[in-house]
Amino acid sequence: MARGRGTGRGVPLPDVVALALRRHLRDHPTWGEEELLFSNATGTGLLYPYYWYGRIWRPALAAAGVDHFKSHCLRHFYAASLLSQGVAVSEVSAWLGHTSVTFTERYYSNLMPDAPDRARLAIDGAPGCARQRGAAITSSRPVGVRPA
Repeated sequence: MARGRGTGRGVPLPDVVALALRRHLRDHPTWGEEELLFSNATGTGLLYPYYWYGRIWRPALAAAGVDHFKSHCLRHFYAASLLSQGVAVSEVSAWLGHTSVTFTERYYSNLMPDAPDRARLAIDGAPGCARQRGAAITSSRPVGVRPA
């Protein structure tokens, strides 16, 4: 789990990111008391915005064939990827540092339109439901309704 600066929250670190960070740390030491992963060109402090955007971010976008993409969009990509794969909105909300799950639900609700379908599948796949489902298919009355 990666830790957010000063927030005390952790976020899952995907293997692909962990590998990239290991490679980076192999070639570049951390900086300062906080052990910053990315320092300025001389390795003596924080990255200046003009250096970050001009020397790192824009060349990375060009290499990826992307014209324009704000780095903050990576945060939305992270949230959207997790939610579209069915990760619980409460977990995603905590990892993003949102003050309430309601905010996350409101902001990303368009990414969870299949939630009712996932809920139905979860119940259909629950132990004991397969037998009930089979009975419902062969019977004309609803499951759980006794004959009069």
